[in-house]
Order: sequence, then structure tokens, then C-alpha cells
Amino acid sequence: MTAALTLVHGWGLGSAIWQPLLTNLGVPYRLLDLPGYGIDAGNLAWSVDNISQWMHDQLLPGSHVLAWSMGGMLALRLASEYPRLFSRLTLVATTPRFVAANDWIFGATAVDMRRFDALLQRSYPFFVRRFISMLGIGDMQLRRQLADQVLLEKQITMNVLKGSLRLLLELDLRPRLDQISIPVTVIHGDVDRIIPVGSADFLVEALPNGCLHRVKRAGHGVFLSHQAEFLAILAGDRHAG
Repeated sequence: MTAALTLVHGWGLGSAIWQPLLTNLGVPYRLLDLPGYGIDAGNLAWSVDNISQWMHDQLLPGSHVLAWSMGGMLALRLASEYPRLFSRLTLVATTPRFVAANDWIFGATAVDMRRFDALLQRSYPFFVRRFISMLGIGDMQLRRQLADQVLLEKQITMNVLKGSLRLLLELDLRPRLDQISIPVTVIHGDVDRIIPVGSADFLVEALPNGCLHRVKRAGHGVFLSHQAEFLAILAGDRHAG
């Protein structure tokens, strides 16, 4: 029996972001909300080690994980330490390092980070609607429906948003990539404004068993804006597993 596909969301938006995809997914699935995103964060602080251990405890051995953006970064880190947890990994709009550096041109600049900081100063509904508008989804009705769906969920606190953003700033997975031997499929839009597609090229070159699907004219929300193409890639990935 094929294990359920585990879906892990990214920064700023919980598992409600996957809702438009679920009807046509065609396989058993499980939505995983990171701490503070849809479930009570309790006393769990957002640190790399804490969240990695939490994810380890949630996954069953041999999981196929579909992870977006920050969720993909966390899954990559976990796969470098616990490869038996995964049968394969499908990464969407994921980077090994989120922020730019002297040796990394595919990251967020200081200007980009000021924009994120400014977003966090606004009301939560404004933050949700503005962030969704950055995902490259041309369908305005879909953007509104997504925002409404997300806002029906428990509000994510500023502590959680800021804590998970700090985690993004800390993570640099480049030294770990050659340790990840499981099959990894990378799906990336070629006009992603948040994580440039060059980061996906780097990933598949560094991973021992990686392959890349570039989706033309797609942004950071490629699984929403190009759903049919995305589902076809995912179906092939599941079949390969």
C-alpha cells in the first residue's frame, strides 16, 4: 500500500494554502501544519533544532514529502540527518539558502528583507492578502479565495511569523546537500520573484539524486497558478516512487 503524501507548507501561510490542489490530488494525503501554523505552538521556540526534531516526530519512516519553500528547506535538513524517514522528496520553490551572501547571488537582498519586515508591521489580514499577491497567481478570484481560506484558519501570531523568518535567515543547507541520497524532485517557476530559479539549478547540481522541472511563466506559487502541469509532474514523481 502506498503511503499518504505528506504536504508541508512554507513561511507565512499554513496548510490552507494547499486547499485548491487537494480535490485533484488523486492520492491519499496528509497536511502537516508547522508549530504555530494551524496548531497551538505551546512552548516550542522556533529554532532550527527544535523544528527539525518536531518534524522528525511527525513523519513516518518511508514518507514521500511534498514541501513548499521554507517547508522544503526544513525537509532537506531533516533528510540530511534521517534519510530513512523519506522514500522521496518533492520540493516546490525551495532554496538551500534564503538570504543573499558574497558567495550566494540567488538569495533575498537587504531591500527584500525590509519589505518582509514592513509586511509584518501591518494587520494580519493585510499581510495574508499582500503575501498571496506576491506568489505569481494571475487569477484574481483564486487569490481572493485563497486569502479567505487562510483567514478562516487560526491567526498566526507575530511571534511565530518572526520566529520562522529568523529561522529562514539562519538556514544554509549548501554544505549538507551532498549527504542527501534519497530521490529529490525540484519543481520551480522560472519567474519566481521570491526565490530565483537559479537556486533550483544549484540544488539539482549539488544533490546526488536530484532532478529539476522548470515551469514556464510560473512564480513562487507554481502549484496554484499552474495546477495541471504541477499535478502531472507530481503524478510522475509518485509513479517513480
